[in-house]
Amino acid sequence: MASKMASKKTIFGGFPPIKTLQDHRESTKEKGQQLVESGHVFEVKEVRENDSIEIIGFCVKQTSVRDHPYRIVLTLNQERIVQDSRCQCVSGLNGDCKHTAALIYYVNNERQESQTDRQCQWRKPSQYGQKLYPKGKTFDEIFNLSQPKCSFKPPSTSEQESHLELLKKHGDSNSMMFHMLTAQVRSFLCPILHNALETSTYLSGRRVRRSVKLD
Repeated sequence: MASKMASKKTIFGGFPPIKTLQDHRESTKEKGQQLVESGHVFEVKEVRENDSIEIIGFCVKQTSVRDHPYRIVLTLNQERIVQDSRCQCVSGLNGDCKHTAALIYYVNNERQESQTDRQCQWRKPSQYGQKLYPKGKTFDEIFNLSQPKCSFKPPSTSEQESHLELLKKHGDSNSMMFHMLTAQVRSFLCPILHNALETSTYLSGRRVRRSVKLD
C-alpha cells in the first residue's frame, strides 16, 4: 500500500499533449474550443498512479451557469493516447460530447499562466452593464453628480435681510449666524458670511446647518 501511495502524482498545469484514436466531429471540436475560450473549463488536473493516467476537469454548463458543472474524465495509456472518456452530460456516456472535446483542447493548448488573468465569461458584466458602468470612470461621472461651486461674492443687503427673517422665524435669534448678520462690522465679515449662508439650507421648515470654520 505504501509503495502505491508513493507512486501517485498529480499535476495541475504544463500538461504534455494528448492524442485521440477517434477524433471528434469538426462542429463538436469547435464548440469545445469555444467553451475553453469562454473560460468554462476549470480545475483541470492529471493524476498519475502506477500505470494509470487520468485527466480530470470540470466544465460549466452553458444553459445554466449556476448549476453543478459537468465532471469529465479522460483515461490515457503510457503513449498519452485517450483510451476512454466520460462526461456527466447526456451525450457524455460514449465520450462524444463538446465537453470532452473542450477538455482535450484545454490540455493541448494550456499554458502556465494565472487562471485569473483570463476572466470567466459567465462572471463578466453584460455588454449593457459594461456600457452603462464602464471602467475608469468615477461615481461622479457615472451618476452625473455635480459639486457645488463656492463663491465668495459678498451677499447683498436684501439677501442678509432675507436670512435674518428666516432666523427670526425659526427662533434662532441667539445663534452665531444671527449675531454675525447683525454685527456692526459687516464689511469685514461679508465674504465669510456669504460662504456661511450658502452652507445653510432650509428644507420643510427644518434647517440643516453645516459647520463653517472661521479663520
